[in-house]
Amino acid sequence: MGGPLSRWRPAVTFFFLISCISCNLLCLETAVVDSIRPGQSVNDTQTLVSAERIFELGFFTSGPTGGRYLGIWYHKILPRVVVWVANRRQPMPDNSGVLMLSHDGALILSGNSSAVFWSAETRGSPNQPVARLLDNGNFVIGGETSGGVNAGSYYWQSFDQPGDTMLPGMRIGIDRRSGLVRNITSSKSFGDPSPGNFTFIVDPRGVPQLAVAEGAELRWRAGPWVGERFVGIPEMRANALFIYGFVSDANEVYLKFEDWNRSLLSRIVINESGVAQHYARSEEGGVGRWNLIWQSPFEACDRMAACGANAVCDPAMSPSCRCLEGFRQKDEGGAAAAAAAGCMREEALDCRSGAEELVKVSGVKWPDTSTALVNLSAGLNDCRTACLRDCNCTAMGISDRSGCVRWSGDLVDIRVFATGGQDLYVRAAVRSQGPL
Repeated sequence: MGGPLSRWRPAVTFFFLISCISCNLLCLETAVVDSIRPGQSVNDTQTLVSAERIFELGFFTSGPTGGRYLGIWYHKILPRVVVWVANRRQPMPDNSGVLMLSHDGALILSGNSSAVFWSAETRGSPNQPVARLLDNGNFVIGGETSGGVNAGSYYWQSFDQPGDTMLPGMRIGIDRRSGLVRNITSSKSFGDPSPGNFTFIVDPRGVPQLAVAEGAELRWRAGPWVGERFVGIPEMRANALFIYGFVSDANEVYLKFEDWNRSLLSRIVINESGVAQHYARSEEGGVGRWNLIWQSPFEACDRMAACGANAVCDPAMSPSCRCLEGFRQKDEGGAAAAAAAGCMREEALDCRSGAEELVKVSGVKWPDTSTALVNLSAGLNDCRTACLRDCNCTAMGISDRSGCVRWSGDLVDIRVFATGGQDLYVRAAVRSQGPL
């Protein structure tokens, strides 16, 4: 008959085994791999996970043919939300895919028979190259240092080749020095990540503006930047969740946004229908969901040139299209055709007579600025004087950030906002009641 110690021995042994198993599981949970070096690879059953377990890189199946893709998604969120796809133009037919980093720092995605489905060539050859998935969702190639990858000297980054999603810290626009263009392009359809028809861009012509394009045609414009937002997205103004920024100078023009709170997850995506949408993740009662912050185009008046030239689209009115002061509807077949055709001057202007004024139209999205002129230093009075002295000037507007903007020719794609619009001053013949 054993003593007290012998009676406790099974319990102690059981506790020791449970402790070892728990320790091993904890070690597996904490030992994430976020990078590969020359000679290392990621195969179809493996993934990279960013240091704070926010993003994951690996292989997934999608598309009408069930192809395999290499992509990045949120690590802990189900259903999976993919934010970047490497080989969206060339899916792999099976699960033989392997991602490798070469000794000169190039990423190569290959399959059976060494067929290459995608590659990322670096600008130069980094010393001690490493490819790392960062906690902001950026997959980068750089030279390894004692502190990790040098953030100021990436030789390649996925943020320079975005898919259909813009993440905080990413830039959408043009680097005028290198010619690098960063746009996000819609997927072909839901579940098919191959490139679709719509692109979310910064149009650099004239006064730069945010837009959605289908091929070479603009389908929607947000207009120019007016201080804390684009004039066509009133919901974009600074708030407690996000900060938006826009830069336009001799070196580059781009849109960027950041989350005030690093724990917040948000993204801007352009869907297969050409609608740009900003989502933010919330966790309420243990249930996570994506909340829509804004989307554009949202309604009929958002459609590019919905009422034609020299007209205003007002979603609160019926019919929604009306001519600007001093203009009349063009005579076209049927009301719908006439609305789409836009408006023309009621009478020709005599610029040299001095009998002209600028009529104020309040609370609107400015017309297309792709051919507009800008003077960043002119105030309201100087801008008004410059427009009236220029016989080609058909309208002007002014904001703290865009400065004095002047238009010539037809005024296209004006719409009214209930709140948050800008003032536009349109050239018209002097009327007895005076300017509005």
